[in-house]
Amino acid sequence: MKKYLFASLSLVTPFVLSNAFAANTTTFTAAQQEKIGEIAAQYIINHPEVLIQAGQKLQQQQMKAQEKQQITAVLHAKKQLLSDPKTPTVGPSNAKIAVVEFFDYQCVFCSKVAPAIEKIMKDNPKVKFVFKDFPIFGQRWPTSTYAAEVGLVAYKQGGAKMYMNYHNGIYATGKDEGKLTNKDVDMVAKKAGVDLAKDKALLSAGKTPPPSIQANFQLAGEALGLRGTPALVIMPTSGANEKNVTVFAGYPANPQGGTAAAVTAIQQAIDKASQ
Repeated sequence: MKKYLFASLSLVTPFVLSNAFAANTTTFTAAQQEKIGEIAAQYIINHPEVLIQAGQKLQQQQMKAQEKQQITAVLHAKKQLLSDPKTPTVGPSNAKIAVVEFFDYQCVFCSKVAPAIEKIMKDNPKVKFVFKDFPIFGQRWPTSTYAAEVGLVAYKQGGAKMYMNYHNGIYATGKDEGKLTNKDVDMVAKKAGVDLAKDKALLSAGKTPPPSIQANFQLAGEALGLRGTPALVIMPTSGANEKNVTVFAGYPANPQGGTAAAVTAIQQAIDKASQ
């Protein structure tokens, strides 16, 4: 945060000095303009908090612009987000609200948000939840991709119930950031009732992501501009617009607030989508 703010201030400072009175330069002589610049510079020296405020304002504007771009991208990618039959989906098919999560099983913040998602699902039985595997750590930790592959097999074999038993089971291991192993994945899958031998051809041990996961990379990274996990999109299934769509490009709340803060943020987004 500090690094970003200082970088912003380095851009703001010359902007403030050179443009503070740019709109009125035609009404001042060159000498007057120089004097005004000196006064402005001295004011900033005496009141450096102005630069901090300007930097914060710039950061807020940039974040709002990025959020607007992502929401516009979401509206264009609605079909890919909500209507892929191969993507694990839980909840009524005629749901009016959808929560889409992009996640990696080795992502520590995905692990932290998992209990919040589980509670939100229990509290909102009429909402549809879409789980988009986005194993961004797959090259570093191949088990990320393998766990995603097994999840797709679980959904193929046993639908939403088997998938959620597997999905929550993986996070229940408490293993992330490289600690999760293929053996852990197999044990959780077996407990959830997944027959790995039956669909062995669909498993690459994390070496080659299947087409559906590759499509998620294109959707998240290229179409939506998401750069990390978790990422959440909360939107109405029909009538979506800039006012009722929410994109959380990261943990949905201050991590220090724990599960309760994440639940509150997600619930507020669901309520907004229903208006």
